[in-house]
Amino acid sequence: SCTALGGVVTATVRTLDDPEAIESALAELASAADLVVSSGGASVGERDWLRAVLERRGPLTFWKVNLRPGNPVALGRIGEVPIIVLPGNPGSVAACTHVFVARAIRSLAGRDPEPLGVPAGLAEDVAGDSQRTVVHPVFLDNGRARPAAVRSSQVLSNALGADGWVIVPPGGLGAGEVVTVELDT
Repeated sequence: SCTALGGVVTATVRTLDDPEAIESALAELASAADLVVSSGGASVGERDWLRAVLERRGPLTFWKVNLRPGNPVALGRIGEVPIIVLPGNPGSVAACTHVFVARAIRSLAGRDPEPLGVPAGLAEDVAGDSQRTVVHPVFLDNGRARPAAVRSSQVLSNALGADGWVIVPPGGLGAGEVVTVELDT
């Protein structure tokens, strides 16, 4: 969670699915925060407004990364405040929170942005994507990392309670390989 990473949640806002309402909410949040995190509206649908709002308000540092789940994540700024736009699917939100948001919060809190990592042998193969890096939740058990049975970025329940994440390069990882499990703290 945000507080476990050293952050303080100062506000949460739900907006209408309207570019002006989104822009107004982001500007208000950015005026009183060091970091703004949004979920949903980062992809290419006809109602995915966040990228366009960020391009209009300030620099859009990046949009879309070679990551699964979480390809349509975005980073922009309103003034000096970074705005991280997460995808809308729960599994993508969890993975991108680990990869992007947690590092940002730790950095803003004056801590090392990199997560604590522990070595573990993979209990089984982790299928990779042929071209994208995969962020895969795992459970630790006596020095072994057991991959969660992830079915879709829309489903988070089978990864709940995972101990950490393994960054899987394109092509995947084999059972027995020693990996670094990135912890969420």
